[in-house]
Amino acid sequence: MIDSARATGWLQSARGFISNWSPALGLGLSPVNKALAVLILAATVLAIGETEPLLERQFGAADMAAELMFAAVFGAEYALPIWTAPLASPLKPRDTP
Repeated sequence: MIDSARATGWLQSARGFISNWSPALGLGLSPVNKALAVLILAATVLAIGETEPLLERQFGAADMAAELMFAAVFGAEYALPIWTAPLASPLKPRDTP
């Protein structure tokens, strides 16, 4: 059984680590990157939880919906830089007469 105080402590530690990352060192995370970090942690916890048969039976449909949401978000995160790469490419041909 999961100790809620311990789980809350881990969550607060992760939140503090992400929010206190020093922008002065050039290591700051944008709000989008912070959200993605939280989603990665949530997807990891979900994947671990799915290995427990009791949780799988109780939350199977919700797990599938969450996995589809994670797939959509991470798919968009992967596709958007590819889609916008030609706009910022230094090799893009110039429109010269």
